[in-house]
Amino acid sequence: REYDRTALAQALTTWSLAEQEDYLALFKTFACPVYYLYGEHDEKFAAIGNQLRGVRSVAVQKIPAAGHSLHLSHPQEVAR
Repeated sequence: REYDRTALAQALTTWSLAEQEDYLALFKTFACPVYYLYGEHDEKFAAIGNQLRGVRSVAVQKIPAAGHSLHLSHPQEVAR
């Protein structure tokens, strides 16, 4: 009830994975290190992490007992 429905709709549309760039291809071009974190229970992003394994600039790390919103549920692990 407290959400601005227009702003929420815009955020969901803008941040949709369908609207985002293909980061798998982009990561392969990076010269700087990239740290890709995903939650153990987040199957979609675990699959992306597995695709990124072997890309020289990407370090992939699974956070145990975590889901999608790592920064909220496991801030200490994300900070490390």
